[in-house]
Amino acid sequence: MGSSPLTARAVAEFVALLDDLRQDADLSFRQLEENARLNGGWLPRATANDVVKRRNLPARLDAREFISSWVGACGGDVAEWLRAWENLPVEHQGAFGPGPRQLPAETSVFEGRVNAMKSLDEAVRGPSPALIVGPAGVGKTALAIHWAHQREKWFSDGQLYLNLRGFAQEPPLTPDQAVRTLLLALSVPARTIPEDLEGCAALLRSNLSGRRILLVFDNAADVAQVRPLLPGSSTCGVIVTSRIRLTGLVAREGARLVDVGPLSTVEGQAVLRGVLGTDRTASEREAIAELAELCGGLPLALRICAANLVALPYQTLTNYAALLRDGDRIAALGVDGDDDAAVRAAFELSYSRLPADVSRLFRLLGAMPGADITVSAAATMSGLSQSAAGRLLQALENAHLVERRALDRYGMHDLIRLYARALSEDEDPDSERDAAIRRLADWHLAGLGAVADHLRPDFRSATAEFDGPQLSFPTSDEALAWLRAELMNLRALGEHMARANATLEVCSLLDAARVGVTIYGFNGDMTALGLAALDMGKRMSDPGAIARAHCFIAAFVHDNHYSQGLEHGTRAVRLFREIGEPHRELRTRNNLAEVHRRLGNLRLAEEHMSQALGLASDDYGVWPLLLANLADILIEDGRHVDALRIASESVVRARSTVGTTGLEVALNMVATAQLALGDLDEATGNYDEARQRSESIGWLDGVILAVTGVGRIASLRGDHHDAIMHLQSAITQAGRGWSFYEGKARTALADAYLAAGHPEAAIQAAADAVTTHRDHGERLSEARALRSFGDGLAATGDAEGARERWTEALAILTELELAEAGTVRDRLDDEAAVSRPAARD
Repeated sequence: MGSSPLTARAVAEFVALLDDLRQDADLSFRQLEENARLNGGWLPRATANDVVKRRNLPARLDAREFISSWVGACGGDVAEWLRAWENLPVEHQGAFGPGPRQLPAETSVFEGRVNAMKSLDEAVRGPSPALIVGPAGVGKTALAIHWAHQREKWFSDGQLYLNLRGFAQEPPLTPDQAVRTLLLALSVPARTIPEDLEGCAALLRSNLSGRRILLVFDNAADVAQVRPLLPGSSTCGVIVTSRIRLTGLVAREGARLVDVGPLSTVEGQAVLRGVLGTDRTASEREAIAELAELCGGLPLALRICAANLVALPYQTLTNYAALLRDGDRIAALGVDGDDDAAVRAAFELSYSRLPADVSRLFRLLGAMPGADITVSAAATMSGLSQSAAGRLLQALENAHLVERRALDRYGMHDLIRLYARALSEDEDPDSERDAAIRRLADWHLAGLGAVADHLRPDFRSATAEFDGPQLSFPTSDEALAWLRAELMNLRALGEHMARANATLEVCSLLDAARVGVTIYGFNGDMTALGLAALDMGKRMSDPGAIARAHCFIAAFVHDNHYSQGLEHGTRAVRLFREIGEPHRELRTRNNLAEVHRRLGNLRLAEEHMSQALGLASDDYGVWPLLLANLADILIEDGRHVDALRIASESVVRARSTVGTTGLEVALNMVATAQLALGDLDEATGNYDEARQRSESIGWLDGVILAVTGVGRIASLRGDHHDAIMHLQSAITQAGRGWSFYEGKARTALADAYLAAGHPEAAIQAAADAVTTHRDHGERLSEARALRSFGDGLAATGDAEGARERWTEALAILTELELAEAGTVRDRLDDEAAVSRPAARD
């Protein structure tokens, strides 16, 4: 048994004896509160716990009532304890401590949130509440508590903390329960608390008036739960955290929104290091970075990850990262024996609050391939109207289960997506999920068809096999914007359907997605879709699917993968010929001709193009493009008169036939041939039109060609400043992934510098061009860059260096059997060439 209360000589000693009495009675603080209530007293466990921790009685406390409730709940002698209190010196009886200090302890490691801390500084100093919102596990509570501890001196009269349990295993606190808890924490006698909520709220405001107290309302369920708790005095500060936006609090009370997102990868690594220690993490830096990525920047996931590693001291970080990466990541991010310490449990508390229609869309979004989705796509996928889909997406955004990434585009955090996908696999029939994804494929096909209407009409037939929803774009710019936003989603969708052996849909997507060449050129990112389709075709023993996959890969192979382009293109040609698909064979031959042209194999390029034209006899819509590409080959071969004739025919056909493509290419080829033949005025006009048309459809190749051509014309006219400006612009634009055109523009820049009397700059530009073309195996363009390199060296008097470069160029041109080898041979034969700038060919 504890000592007699009469032995106490100070408040701290008296409180210590009170706690001894509680422990002797074997009562928890919860049980203490319940016993006091049964006895008709009041004793909130938060207040009791605070009294014990601080060994003092809270400010404004009715000491006799508090002592009576405590002692009575423990079965003690109330009269004896009250006599002991009264026997304390008066100065001690009056030495009540400061106001409530209810803040929970901070987390041991807190990283980032610099901007959020600043926002809270601004918000809490004002008259309105600060509202911290964000998804489950993002660290809203940790931020609120960290800020509150850091700014404790701002609130000299105390801090109140209340978990409203809006998203918890226990039921949410009612507004009545919440306001009564706050009043008791402020030492308001229970007998004086009104019965009605309105009266309680008014009494709370009276007790807070003029006091510098911070109120932290954590995990709010809705506005109705929070509103009665708000003080009327601007001397108080209020922080509310919630998984939903509580828009009414913003609109009516002017709450300042602090939207909290995931930590950056660097901040996530810092959290892991802070828990695990530098000794364990120093040797596995790559694994730490991967773990931070796999946790998606969610502090909850990061702490669970770190806790599991602490419990597994012999587990390497690399192996644990592999477990998360290759296994069930959501299940792995939990702590054994603690159901609350799990990512899944945190997400389930949000999901369980969703209405049925919202939860269905949430699950389908998790099953959706791709990074994000528009309202239109979500409506099609879910079989809803666009207005209904928009309303449900807004509900999910409000619950922080999706995030708005653009005006009409939504995405999911990686871990939330994994959770939603697992839910869909558990709750939705396979048939419903598969049907949703097929509807999404229809939507993409419709969109690609609408894009083709603006950019590549010859590709429009690719969507003819599907009767999906119709999309349209008022302008080419809007079509381009849609294509840029959806191309990677389309790739993910195609790969998913290829794994599901959806042959018809995948083949249609392959055909339609080739319109992406219009803006992305020969883009390696899209080859993954082609390879997935190729695997599907082989599994299904479908020669048509195999051929289309080979054709698709050949079209998108980029830069130093020319050998792959030739390999896949050659196989596609053979298969298309065997199964009798001449239209697809001609497109593949067109691609092969382009690859051979870049490699300098002009005879093979011309052969493929001639065969493509032969196959196009019944398809006049594609003639302008094929003729323009043939003219390009002839220009490379120095046959400028023939090139001008064929390119001009292409222009005429393109202008006179609806639904054709290739006018932009043809105009560039006409202009280039005219430039070579000396008709600079006509060339300038055609380059200008080619550039404008190329810009209108987002065809960067055409823009670069035209700008390069205008730069060359300016150089020939002696406008050296304008020439250099245009050519540098072309190089900048080509630097986004069009290395072939970048190299050609650098060669033209070298010639322009030389003409302007800057041989040193010419040498550098030519050297860069040689490196670019050599790295990619573009032999003809390399030889021309070497020739310009030699010209620059000759202009500086470096005869030996000039001859070395010209000799290299001659060897390549001779190997390629091109007539222009003679012009380089003439340079080598002309000893005087090293003492003057060479005339341009």
